[in-house]
Amino acid sequence: MRRPVLLAVAHGSRSAAGVAANLALLERVRALRPALDVRCCFLDLARPSLPEALAALDGRAAVLVPLLLGGGYHLRVDLPQALAAAGLAHLPLARALGPHPLLATALADRLAAAGRPPGAGPVVLAASGSSDPAANAGTARLAALLAARLGDGRPVVPAYLSAARPTPAEAVAALHATGHHRVAVATHLLAPGFFATRAAATAAHWTSAPLGAHDALARLVVLRYEEAGAAAPAPVVPVRQRQDHRSPEHEQPARHRRKRPPPAADVTDVAEAADMEGGEHPLPGQQGEPGTRHRPDRHHHPCGQPLAPRADQPAAEQRERLGEQAERQHIGDGHPERQILARHVHPHPEAEPDRQPPEAERQREQRQGPGRVPGPGLDRAAHRYGGHASSLRARRRP
Repeated sequence: MRRPVLLAVAHGSRSAAGVAANLALLERVRALRPALDVRCCFLDLARPSLPEALAALDGRAAVLVPLLLGGGYHLRVDLPQALAAAGLAHLPLARALGPHPLLATALADRLAAAGRPPGAGPVVLAASGSSDPAANAGTARLAALLAARLGDGRPVVPAYLSAARPTPAEAVAALHATGHHRVAVATHLLAPGFFATRAAATAAHWTSAPLGAHDALARLVVLRYEEAGAAAPAPVVPVRQRQDHRSPEHEQPARHRRKRPPPAADVTDVAEAADMEGGEHPLPGQQGEPGTRHRPDRHHHPCGQPLAPRADQPAAEQRERLGEQAERQHIGDGHPERQILARHVHPHPEAEPDRQPPEAERQREQRQGPGRVPGPGLDRAAHRYGGHASSLRARRRP
């Protein structure tokens, strides 16, 4: 998987040396990350412009890294508006390069290269300046970092080349007025240009060159890229829809599909009942309204016809009546209705000690053995419900 493009956004300059300094810095970045696609564009005064660079992405992911040493209007307004205009507002936008200790390291190296010895005198930090107080406060924090980096006890005074005071020339003059004659100016700019020329036009004893393609600055660019990429939300990858291999029946319209019968009710948990008179036993899936209990004598056939014993009848009459209803409604022996009713009106023989099997059933059990179920037909229904085959035949529907 390719990493997002590092799209560096420089301020731009009419100076060819200024543009070349930005490109040289990005060459150092490529040396640090050879596998990274590093591109450059400019906010103004040079090409490619930011809109052109965004269009050249052609759908690729990217992280915008402003080559701006501090915050300000460009970072708060110009860059977000350009991303929104290109329809790429979701792309991560890194924060400004400064303030950061790596910038202090690069500034200290440039001062040393300009000839300032350690402890020589105070330093004026010449930044571009901004109308945003937060950006100028960042310059003040960087001045403190530079003083700590130099470590010689000399003060570092922030100054601004535009939009704020004091200017570098004013700061140098104020230090001279207090008796400091060997003052250095640390140019807090990235590339040569108009502001760099103004920074060098002071009465300071040493003036450092712009930061340019310093190794610490290149490492800071990579750091801002990685920070913004890590903070960006992960891209939403659409989940591939599962392809179900269904039969042609599922592809038919719903009105043409064959309806499957509902599963049979589970009657294994039906409560045993020895006597139906006054008994209340809830059945699975047949609970009544909240606060009520289900009565077996209210159980109905799926077709809506009642098929249940009556509590005001003796057990013998209930068995005879159930046998008659079973024949009239043609309910098979294996039907759940008959199983449910059989467990209520014909429990285990030990539950009805006063019941004596008919003579015909006793003789049949002697011939076939205990526990044997009679053959199919009315004899089997009579055996289940305690009636006689002759009574069920007499009531058979013509």
